[in-house]
Amino acid sequence: MKRLVRTLAGALALMAIHALSPTGASPAAAQPAPSGDSFQGILTTVWGDPHRNSGAAGAIAFSLVYPDGTRVPLDIGPGLQNEAIRLTGKRVTVRGGASGAPGSQRIGATGLDVSGIEPQAEAIGERKVLFILLKFKGDPQTSHPVKYFTKLTNPLKPSKGVPATINGFFDKASYGKLKWSGKIAGGKWYTLPKARTDYADCGASSACFASHLNELGDDALALVRNDVDVNDFDNINFVFNNDLDCCAWGGGYSNGARFWGATWEPPWGQEASTYVHEMGHSLGLPHSGWRYFAYDSGHDEMSAGSRAATIQCGSYDSVNFGGPNTPIFCNEPGGGYIMAHQDHLGWIPAARKAVVSAKGTKTFSIEANALPLGGKLKLVVVCLAGEPCASSQSNGRFLTIEVKTRTAKFDGGVPSEGVVIHNVQMDRAPVSGACYFNDQSGWAMPYDAVPGDWNASSCSGEGLVNLAYAPGKTFNDAALGVKVEVLSRKGDVYKVRVTKSK
Repeated sequence: MKRLVRTLAGALALMAIHALSPTGASPAAAQPAPSGDSFQGILTTVWGDPHRNSGAAGAIAFSLVYPDGTRVPLDIGPGLQNEAIRLTGKRVTVRGGASGAPGSQRIGATGLDVSGIEPQAEAIGERKVLFILLKFKGDPQTSHPVKYFTKLTNPLKPSKGVPATINGFFDKASYGKLKWSGKIAGGKWYTLPKARTDYADCGASSACFASHLNELGDDALALVRNDVDVNDFDNINFVFNNDLDCCAWGGGYSNGARFWGATWEPPWGQEASTYVHEMGHSLGLPHSGWRYFAYDSGHDEMSAGSRAATIQCGSYDSVNFGGPNTPIFCNEPGGGYIMAHQDHLGWIPAARKAVVSAKGTKTFSIEANALPLGGKLKLVVVCLAGEPCASSQSNGRFLTIEVKTRTAKFDGGVPSEGVVIHNVQMDRAPVSGACYFNDQSGWAMPYDAVPGDWNASSCSGEGLVNLAYAPGKTFNDAALGVKVEVLSRKGDVYKVRVTKSK
């Protein structure tokens, strides 16, 4: 089976006890002894996404960070994983049992106390992101000039050598509601106090840096302490001059006092398509897809995504993926985001969304996702009988209907055009099977307009390449009581008829 660029890897064991916070301030009050089977701290989640040639599997991992900065890995079963993702960055109470000696303790979580916890904030307004450029001790190379990262982040339109920008993508996907303001710490590359092998030593097929991400983060914050106040920022992008292990990493980082969205990027991941995936994780988004195999949707950058354009934008002496002069490729993301995620982040105006909650038949005109907001709908939500009908509810279950076409930037590489339908289940258990190399699925699973062209025995076929419903196609799920008929297309607007019988 084809290994995708962004596949999750490794088991994560977040650790390290630090007496001082990385910013140089005095630590928060020490964590009091747990009361019975309850443990309190900031919950963090990290995904590792392997290089396409790594051969690595995948994992999602959680940790609890006490106020004194102590990190303890959390073992969270399938039934709690999506709830934990929704609580990332929050101070929570974890119920469960601890095992292991001090310094190597783990907590087996049996429940999460969510009482009094505010829902995840919408991702709107300006968010400040700090890039910290890091060289491993003894490795003087740099993957890009300092100014490259500003060019990659802040403009809406790309310049020479950068086929797409982070802000360009998020401006389009959020319809102008989210903007990143990027700054380079110190305007320079810093040298870490340790060589790469002193942090961890492994090749491309392992995720050995998983247990050292926080150590890298702590060392980085100590290096920039005199040059920038990291507390002025919402996110931190840790940038490295060589490979870590199999993976690029994204999610969150905490020193116990506060939480930042965070990414840890090797040279091959320092480009727009990887950043919109990893920074999506930092906003709390999981993956999507998993209809036939892991990361099987080219219609979402939080799955495999697609590439609308690719150029070589540099090279480096890669320790894991090719040796001297290994090329670095920069991409224009071509799969966009999906409405289930965009709506969850607060980007879809109420006037551009229709909710079908009662029995009956209605006809809607839906314009393409990547087009600017106009007078047509962007999203139709179909509620399911007896189920909560919102992503803000931990057990929400509903269908989303949207349109994907190649006309507009950042959806320009989608494998097929038409109406795209997702089954959203906010508490969906991880999906696995013979054709899946990991089970790190998310809330939204796409339906396939041509389900008969995938062979589950040989794990081969078209899969979700042609998932979009073209005019004349009908989606019908009698068990759910939902039928969607695609009536026509005029330009980038599709007319659909939705019948709800339950």
